[in-house]
This record gives sequence, structure tokens and C-alpha cells, in this order.
Amino acid sequence: MLVEGELVDAYWPAARLVVELDGWEFHRTRGQFDRDRRRDTALPLKGIAVVRLTQPRVQNEAARVSAELRALMARRRVVAAATTERSGWAADGEAPNLTPRERPFQPGRPP
Repeated sequence: MLVEGELVDAYWPAARLVVELDGWEFHRTRGQFDRDRRRDTALPLKGIAVVRLTQPRVQNEAARVSAELRALMARRRVVAAATTERSGWAADGEAPNLTPRERPFQPGRPP
């Protein structure tokens, strides 16, 4: 999905939070690495936080990652009554379902 002209993996508009899923399959070239770092600077300059998650963290620490994302969303919430527009994984403001058994990790797509 596009956020401020940048292609991202998931976005929660109410929290102005982007989550990028990193895996070697899509992030092993110098060009991709450079594009990711540019985006990591461009989005925060527009008030949008960027969190990067790796495949092992999503698969092995699903409960912890979910709790961390919930806490980040709660702290970043701009308006208590969020828009009904849907994010990449779940309705705005709701924590994503990161259970690996239910959604296997696929780089470039939400788990």
C-alpha cells in the first residue's frame, strides 16, 4: 500500500504507524537496502513511525511483537475514534493477528 508516496507493508493511519516486514528474499540487494533506509527517514519526517520486523521475530515472538505493536499504537493514536478505513492487517487501532500458524510469513505481505 502507498503511504505518503512510499510503498509499505502495513499502515495504521490512526496511529500513523508503518510496519515493514523484512526478510532476505526481498531485502538482500544493495538497492533495496538503500531504498528501505531512505523510506525510514522520509516517513518519520512526515510524522509516521516505522517499525521493522524480521521473519524470526514474527514467527518466534508473536505474542511479544503483538504486544509491542499494541503499545506503540496506543501511544501514537492521534484520535481516539479512529477511521474505519482498514490497514494492511487489521482494522485501525486493533493489534494484528501475528500467529505464524494462522498466517505464515511471506516477505512483502503481512503475516
